Amino acid sequence: MVNKNLPLEERPVSTESGDLSLASRIVLAWSRGQTRDVLDPLLALDDRLARIVATIREPMLAQLRLAWWRDRLGEARELRPKGDPVLDAIGIHWQGEEAALVALVDGWEELLGEAPLSEGAFERFADGKAESFAACARLAGAAGHADAARQAGRLYALGDCFPRLSNPVERARLQEIAAASPVRPGRLPRGLRPLAILGGLGARVLRRGEGPLFGDRGSALLATRLGILGR
Repeated sequence: MVNKNLPLEERPVSTESGDLSLASRIVLAWSRGQTRDVLDPLLALDDRLARIVATIREPMLAQLRLAWWRDRLGEARELRPKGDPVLDAIGIHWQGEEAALVALVDGWEELLGEAPLSEGAFERFADGKAESFAACARLAGAAGHADAARQAGRLYALGDCFPRLSNPVERARLQEIAAASPVRPGRLPRGLRPLAILGGLGARVLRRGEGPLFGDRGSALLATRLGILGR
């Protein structure tokens, strides 16, 4: 339990990594220093938003949950409720880049539309993830690599989404978008290799036309290669 009497900067900023997806936990294992500080709450928020979209059957209720996050991210840090580890960590490590996280929320909301989802919905979903990855690069001190990080985020978004789709029309539409995207993420510096791993795993799913994003031997080997070599 978080001690709400502590000043925000003195509270633990762990984002409950046990609740993270397998891919997120693997990527965090490759993260260090400032990149980890920024990436940890980003992945935790992304996984929470994914669960909202995947598990809440009533779209209006899911929209309300997403709106809560949008509202919190859009208000001043001192006005936000205290005690949620993800929101607290965002308050510490994402100051000035909250708009990118709002874009991430907006992107996930696109997946709540009526089936079959349009190409535009998938594009906006990918754009939201891409913007959050670009902001991650800037916050980690690598603003010059924001475009490559954005590209990795886009590939990750599309590759992560594809195995979740059962509607053949939606799968075909997402594949059309992927076909117009670069097949590999741009080269990222050592500090941003966790983003390269996610982009590379997403690109692999899109090339194969099937999942999983992470969990088989090939994905583990690719993640290791990208973590060590960056390509």
